[in-house]
Amino acid sequence: MISSGTMARPWGSRTASPASQAVPWLVLAPALAAVAMLPFLQPTGPGNSSPVDVAFALSIGVFVLWAGYTGQALRMPFALAVGLIMIGGAVGALAGPLPSSGLLAIAQDFILLVWCAVVVNIARSTHALHWLLRAWTWSAFGWALLLLAALATGNNALAGVTDRTGVRASLTFGDPNYAANYFFVALMIVMATRMPRRRSIRIVVYAALLAALASTGSNGGILAFSVGLAVIAVFYVARRWGTVPLLATLCVGGAIGLLGLVAAQNLPIEQWANDTGQPLLRDSIGRSSQSAQERAWLITETIGLYEQGAPWGLGPDSTKPLLQTQLAPYAYQTHDDYIEAIVERGVIGAFGLMVLIGSVGTRTWAVATKPLAPAFAQLFPSQSPLLAAVVGLAVSASYYQILHFRHVWTLFAVVAAVYVWGRKK
Repeated sequence: MISSGTMARPWGSRTASPASQAVPWLVLAPALAAVAMLPFLQPTGPGNSSPVDVAFALSIGVFVLWAGYTGQALRMPFALAVGLIMIGGAVGALAGPLPSSGLLAIAQDFILLVWCAVVVNIARSTHALHWLLRAWTWSAFGWALLLLAALATGNNALAGVTDRTGVRASLTFGDPNYAANYFFVALMIVMATRMPRRRSIRIVVYAALLAALASTGSNGGILAFSVGLAVIAVFYVARRWGTVPLLATLCVGGAIGLLGLVAAQNLPIEQWANDTGQPLLRDSIGRSSQSAQERAWLITETIGLYEQGAPWGLGPDSTKPLLQTQLAPYAYQTHDDYIEAIVERGVIGAFGLMVLIGSVGTRTWAVATKPLAPAFAQLFPSQSPLLAAVVGLAVSASYYQILHFRHVWTLFAVVAAVYVWGRKK
């Protein structure tokens, strides 16, 4: 039996190996391939599957066979939280009007949880975690270069540029916001690991990832990155100069943020973006008011669905088809994990989301603020970017559904692995 809090011996097989046991390359290689293929979401297949899911399935299958044969003692973080979210979704789906699509979403939740557990248990070995982080860093750099090359050569199909999104690039993600979120998390991983080690090469990696993020034209991606940088700055000031400078920094930062908000509301920034004639500015900053209005409509419509429903929810993936049935003017998915939890998965699912937020938050805070074992500390010369990534994701969850993103669960797995295996005893 596998639990979220204790180690367990699967299948009653051989004596469990110690946590320090090296992970064989036969098990590690499929996981590395899956991490490298995280952006490979197009073309889609049955059940909204993607090419990366083939790598996920191979990695999970090989790991399960190895763990069962060798009697590995396993950890499954977030099992309680995701279990509650799945139960809430199942109850809502079975009681709601669209049980089949709801149950498919629950199956996807389970796969992401298992993938997270696979990464956590592989990463008990610092050697394996090192290679997972290298695979993430270098593959993200490669995907960024591919996107920039596609844009430079006018290959809109490869760049993911469509008539629907204007000149905003989405690469193989199918959505510019999804792509922006991936590059944001990749930037935080590079900052945390300082990988590649040579500063000149790392600067090139930063530049490529930032350019790729900018090419998506995602205001949400830029906001998440800005929040992440603010968290890193706060931690830097706190550790270098102490409490009083930290409070001064927070006051200055708050004032700057307030001034920025006032300026955005009163200065003709959006009009300036449209007048520049730059397509990317026009399709990002230039459509800020339209995007905000559309999200306000969607929130209003979704709240209306909640008022029509029941405490157990309407079932996962039911918002868009139900809004279409009611001829709503803006019929889309919720684009908000917090609203989605209560509307589609009911009270149980909303409670599960709260447990997940607490689980991820406490683990990330411990990883960012407590000393790590020497081997893990070498992998993360700077720990605050991990917290910055999670805080940025928490902000992002208010304007699109990040809990469906495969790279988000990979990040959760890295944080959980460091929390379980890497803290100084």
